[in-house]
Amino acid sequence: MERVPLNPTTSSAQYLLQATMTSDTSKQSVLITGCSKGGIGDALAQEFHTRGFTVFATARNLDKIQHLKELGCGIRALDVTDEKSIYEAVEYVSEKTGGELHYLINNAGLSKLVPLLYLPLHLTPKHIT
Repeated sequence: MERVPLNPTTSSAQYLLQATMTSDTSKQSVLITGCSKGGIGDALAQEFHTRGFTVFATARNLDKIQHLKELGCGIRALDVTDEKSIYEAVEYVSEKTGGELHYLINNAGLSKLVPLLYLPLHLTPKHIT
């Protein structure tokens, strides 16, 4: 892969896309978390697919990423806060890629617009880790 100078104002996703502009990406794979329709993960999955990557798009709800399957991306349910879900995703991607994943983009996340003080105590660790 051609080296691209690191620019502190460039996001990691922009850097990765720049680095692959002149590379042969037909044999490269990327797993992107948080690919629900209309979000950043969705846009990244579509862009990497357009550039010839094998794309594994994930979200907690498969209904929200069906459009990526129709595009030709691999899809998988993944809850990044659930160890079993993570393990199953790793196994799936390892099987499909022969154990070689080139890029991982962790985009999954939750947005809470309430003070942490008002979250129920039993949910707090899941939302702040």
